Amino acid sequence: MIPRPIANDTRSTQHDATHHRRVATIAVHVATIALATVGACKKPNVQPTVTHNSAALVVDAPRAVGDDAVATPADSIANQRECSNGNTKACYELGVAYEGGTGVAEDAAKAAALYQRACDGGEMLACAHLGELFASGTGVAKDAAKAAALYQQACDGGHSLGCYNLRISKDATKAAAH
Repeated sequence: MIPRPIANDTRSTQHDATHHRRVATIAVHVATIALATVGACKKPNVQPTVTHNSAALVVDAPRAVGDDAVATPADSIANQRECSNGNTKACYELGVAYEGGTGVAEDAAKAAALYQRACDGGEMLACAHLGELFASGTGVAKDAAKAAALYQQACDGGHSLGCYNLRISKDATKAAAH
């Protein structure tokens, strides 16, 4: 015979409380990821909700996380300070902010200079982004050969965006030759 839990059993109550805390924590993580995805689409007034045991949990996560996080002026100031101190990741992030005009005035030439600094410091994603600027002539003189060299550098450094862009640029060159 299997014993049934008694309603007033403290072990059962503790288990339920622990379970609900874990579910709530997971819900917050899922909703934060959802917010980052929604934030990338720039849809206003969208609040992610997660349902558990018929109760909807609205997650208040005003800021996205990860690479898609929205830069603010305070982030840009911090990145400027860190970039000046030799933090190449901060230089890359500041370049992204200047390229998109997020938290700072849009300035493709500054973005290119920051990407160059980060690329020189070993940030392969910065090399790939700088290559894109050279390929399109945004903020710098258009230079397909320079773009391809930067894509190659990023690819050799293990960044897939560089490899992808390198292949696309080679395919475009091959197509233009025919």
